[in-house]
Amino acid sequence: MNESDFRLTQKYVATLIMTWLIGTALVLAASFQVSTLPVLPITTAYLDQLHDAWSWYAAAYGVLVVTDGTIALLGVMLCTWLRPASLLVSGMVIALFVLSGIFGLLGDVAMVAAAQVFRNGSAMFSPEFAGAFLGGINLSTNWVSAASIFPGGIAALLILAAARKAGVGLRWIRFTRMLGFYQILLGLGCVFALLSQNALALNLGVIGAAILLPALCIPWLLWTLREMKKTNTRDLQPIGIDGLDH
Repeated sequence: MNESDFRLTQKYVATLIMTWLIGTALVLAASFQVSTLPVLPITTAYLDQLHDAWSWYAAAYGVLVVTDGTIALLGVMLCTWLRPASLLVSGMVIALFVLSGIFGLLGDVAMVAAAQVFRNGSAMFSPEFAGAFLGGINLSTNWVSAASIFPGGIAALLILAAARKAGVGLRWIRFTRMLGFYQILLGLGCVFALLSQNALALNLGVIGAAILLPALCIPWLLWTLREMKKTNTRDLQPIGIDGLDH
């Protein structure tokens, strides 16, 4: 990876981190004002609250559109840096992160569209039909969110062999392995929670995906940049006249 590629990667990682933090903060702020999980029976006052909060939801998931679009390119960044020897591994890593980003984007776009319904209202957004509308939105976004977590975990494990060959630090490799297994287990846990509709499992899934996952991934991204710089510096070190480093 040359110097210009590294500077571009820094901007890419900065975009991913900033939009992830801002989007998560806006989602929490919107949910704090009024949750899309209503207490039944649904009242006109509750729908008015959703109407007032529409801009928060639109802004939050609009920002997360950028986040998930950036996540879709994460495999390209890793393969450009580590250059796996196997084209199959490179293709799988890139495809898995693209898949992860696409699933995330589907949920984001659905919530941006729902925010427009909160704003403008419709026949679906009456006390009689709002429950079914919100239930459908919540269920579909929860499923695609769960599906977006799993592929990245597999990709993280696939890239480890190339990282070892490139001489990346052992602690980064161990942390990446842990993060990969965490994402796989979290994805499976979210699927179990959605199938069982167990309240505790659902709450744990939300905490694991909305809070713990970015809390682990953001430091990993910063750490990855540091490891990139180290390996890039080694690649640029001059070679002795006899062709050997002493």
